[in-house]
Amino acid sequence: ALDEAGFNRTAEPVEDAEEWASDNQDNVSENDTVALGAAFFVLKHNARPLLVSEPKVIVVDRPQTTVELYNPTTFDLDDLTYEFSEEIADELTIETKEEIGAYSYRRLKLTRLSATLKSGFGFLTVANLDDPVACIPVVITDTPLLNVTLPETLTVFGRNGELRGSAVSTDHTFLCRVSWTSDELSTPGKVRIKGKSFSIPITFAQALTKEDSYTGELSCAAAGKTITVPIAVYVDRYAALPLSVEPSDVVVNYTDRDVVFLLRNNLDRDLSVGVSLDRYGSYFGFRNAVSLSPNEVLNYTLTNNLPRDLNLTSTVLVQFEVFDRTEVASMLIDVRAEVVRPKRLFVSLLPLLVVLVFLGVVGYFGWKFRDVVFAELNKLNFWKVKVQKKQESKRIETLKESEQYQAITNMFNIMKFQNKDDKEIAQRLLASFSRDDIRAALDRAGLALPVLDEEEPEKA
Repeated sequence: ALDEAGFNRTAEPVEDAEEWASDNQDNVSENDTVALGAAFFVLKHNARPLLVSEPKVIVVDRPQTTVELYNPTTFDLDDLTYEFSEEIADELTIETKEEIGAYSYRRLKLTRLSATLKSGFGFLTVANLDDPVACIPVVITDTPLLNVTLPETLTVFGRNGELRGSAVSTDHTFLCRVSWTSDELSTPGKVRIKGKSFSIPITFAQALTKEDSYTGELSCAAAGKTITVPIAVYVDRYAALPLSVEPSDVVVNYTDRDVVFLLRNNLDRDLSVGVSLDRYGSYFGFRNAVSLSPNEVLNYTLTNNLPRDLNLTSTVLVQFEVFDRTEVASMLIDVRAEVVRPKRLFVSLLPLLVVLVFLGVVGYFGWKFRDVVFAELNKLNFWKVKVQKKQESKRIETLKESEQYQAITNMFNIMKFQNKDDKEIAQRLLASFSRDDIRAALDRAGLALPVLDEEEPEKA
């Protein structure tokens, strides 16, 4: 079939088809319907080279527009040319890419030539070796287009609110006015729409708690044309902001105290408040959600889990979410591994200051009366020497007493061992020591010699 269509036997699609048929010849027969369907599925993108555009229709409504060309085939397109049809050839130019490989794509830019854009319609033809591989419709328009989407419900606290919408439009800047059918609300000034999102500010004459539907009209102008969009929104109004948070700023320069915020429910209804930290949540223990009764005031605590060895200076945002509002409190963390508080610093330095003052006074008077001081020091040295001599004399005397005690007790024990009677022992001891020394030594050692007090024998 490919041969009959004019493909050369050595053409890439034919070779691919033959290879596929060879690999699958055991599974299907030559005239099998499944084989024909499978062959078509494999070769449908390879029967001839082609390009696919995204978007399928190019709408030129701005100075520069982007289009992507995809090559879904196995052909490498190496010699591409681009040509606009006669109707739009003088209005546009395109960035050219001569090569688009197999299964790849190129992003090209269409540029408007004239500052004043005219409306028109034509085609962009892309050829490879003069063989057309794509023909893309091109629409040139100077008509502003705007498609607006607005929410159906809105919650307003106090007098001011904001209606946020999305837009799909041409590359125009739309200036819009908003008119409301009710005198209860108004939108001052103009609303500018340029891009995909915009907002409509709303101001109510009074801050009330009520629910009601409001209608109006959004009238937008661009390039001399006006587009009108109806507005219908159901508003849930509250007289005050739902939640107050105090303090709004706090400094945490300690690791041993918790952080407390005062939450106040300003409404006559229950509130569910979500709580989150934008960073360092692991350093604090806190509840992710709290409930407040009507007009309730609550102390909300962040448990301080900052490590004592932490060095950190950073700002953490504590976010309290209720309805579609977020109240934010800023918490500056400024801690060091050893936090020194001014009060404790003074207390710790006070003894040092007293010592320094005392030394200064002593030094001053010592220098002023140095002669007297030196004289007193000399006297002090004399007494010191005298005391040392007295202590040395006492030490020698004590040593003698110890030696005498040891001699008396040893002599007594030896004679007792020799079975000497008490009288002989007393005589021998009195021959060498005084009666008082003998009595003192024996009493100290817990020994008894009764005959010592009966008579006083002559010393040998």
